Amino acid sequence: MAHAPDQSPRHRSLWAGAVELRPGRLTFAGELGAAHRHAHAAAQLLLVTAGQVMLTDGHGRTAQARAALIPAGVPHALHARDA
Repeated sequence: MAHAPDQSPRHRSLWAGAVELRPGRLTFAGELGAAHRHAHAAAQLLLVTAGQVMLTDGHGRTAQARAALIPAGVPHALHARDA
């Protein structure tokens, strides 16, 4: 029996884009990949303009995110998928 091709969105593991570093701010614009559980010393603002991003909080709850404000010190993980 033949299997149908996988139609599900694919997880990306690599990041590609541009980084801008200025006093008090680090900005990344581009394609997100995967980021295993981690936390930042500063708040993180996540804005998704294309594709899908699955965000996992420190309690293991996962949801699709189009935007998120993650407070400093809060553990989280994210996995991007192609649209």
